Amino acid sequence: MYYKFGIDRFDEFSESKQITATTFPSQFVLEFLDGNSLTIYLENQIKSEKKSEEVEFTNNYLSLSYSYQGKWIFSGFFDQEKKNKKLNSWLGSDISYKLNTETMISIFYGSQKGGLVCANGICAEQPGFEDGIKITLRTIL
Repeated sequence: MYYKFGIDRFDEFSESKQITATTFPSQFVLEFLDGNSLTIYLENQIKSEKKSEEVEFTNNYLSLSYSYQGKWIFSGFFDQEKKNKKLNSWLGSDISYKLNTETMISIFYGSQKGGLVCANGICAEQPGFEDGIKITLRTIL
């Protein structure tokens, strides 16, 4: 069993805006003797943005993934945002298959929240996706 907990703090202050965010990420991985694994990722974020008025956010994210023989990955995602007492939720599922060490194909069904997405030290704006199917081919050259 592997687990990781953390606390991230982000502050941005300028003449036009103030942003403060505290994030509590946690990850649990169970590796089974047959080479399969189960990964649970939980994240809670409390964020405040002040431009002309103050906006309070609470974000909760949960993903659950099962890796079968290192080739198949079955995942479920739940993302929830509370913004000034208004609640929005996104739900999705994904099946991925590793064709080889450099290439993976994924089929996603559901919805994803848009906005700034960071992974492996790289951040990019991602558009929102509502109730549909996405097919993604990833390859490393």
